[in-house]
Amino acid sequence: MEEMMNEIVGVWKLHTFHQLNEKGDVSYPFGQDAKGYIIYTESDHMSVNIMKAGRPPYQSNDIMNGTTEEKLAAMEGYTGYSGKYKIEGNKVIHLSEVSLIPNLIGLEQEREFTVDNDKLTLKTPVFLVDKQLQHAEIVFTKMQ
Repeated sequence: MEEMMNEIVGVWKLHTFHQLNEKGDVSYPFGQDAKGYIIYTESDHMSVNIMKAGRPPYQSNDIMNGTTEEKLAAMEGYTGYSGKYKIEGNKVIHLSEVSLIPNLIGLEQEREFTVDNDKLTLKTPVFLVDKQLQHAEIVFTKMQ
């Protein structure tokens, strides 16, 4: 167990993020050039942030004062949460303490994981998106 924890600890940069539906169709909810990081610490904390590349800035210089449309576009092109994590077998379980999506706060999010050299792959359980069952596969590269 400790060996698996040591494998996952560190800063990981997003390599790919895609979703697969029951038919095997692939989609890229944050685009094929999505950006992001996931961080796992030795103190059992984690944080993940993923976004669409090239998100437009708000027109206003007031960073908290975008238009309704700008705020919606910003939210739809981003996800992030932080909290504690634990490892159980080949699964890492994230406990969201803060999250862009309020529904995730306090929830345990389970991910199957593998580490192969400098690649970390996370696979989600099946979930419902746009009336289709899907799962996500997210690959990160370890930062040196």
